[in-house]
Amino acid sequence: MGSSLGLTDQYWWELIGKRVLGGSLLIIFKFQNKVNGLETHKKGRMIRSVKAEFLSKSNLSKEEKEKAANNIIVHLSKNLFEEYGS
Repeated sequence: MGSSLGLTDQYWWELIGKRVLGGSLLIIFKFQNKVNGLETHKKGRMIRSVKAEFLSKSNLSKEEKEKAANNIIVHLSKNLFEEYGS
């Protein structure tokens, strides 16, 4: 499913946040124009930022957010479909 992290999706992000907290995995594909050549620490910072952005909309407590973050996978990509040959 594709979506944004906008305010109009708040209801969905709260529901998804509860599922992720319960152990479900969430994979977020983040468009990033200049992914190749980025230093590891910059990629890590971007990934943490994407997780934090999602979790800020999830209505979870601080402790719940820390737990749920372990079930979120962020993939930075310039073009997901070219990258995987589709």
